[in-house]
Amino acid sequence: MPKVFYTNTSSEYWRGDASLVHTNANDGTDIEPPRDTRHYFLSSTQHGPGLLPLTSTSVFGSRGANQFITADYTPLMRAALVNLQAWIVDRV
Repeated sequence: MPKVFYTNTSSEYWRGDASLVHTNANDGTDIEPPRDTRHYFLSSTQHGPGLLPLTSTSVFGSRGANQFITADYTPLMRAALVNLQAWIVDRV
């Protein structure tokens, strides 16, 4: 079986789609993930990198209720890839 990992930012949770990978559709309870999957929540991040100076308008012209953050989650993605390699190669 392939190894699968999911990464979601706060944006995906605000939209509601990120919870679909770990929520029982019948009663809304959490479900145990399949053993060949891992889920990473990149807390306090948005779908893409923010811009400086802070703004509530995206580069596409859409507006947010709050100013967009500038958190860079590339170190978290790199750590997830290192974990994926250890999971596959070293079975950790």
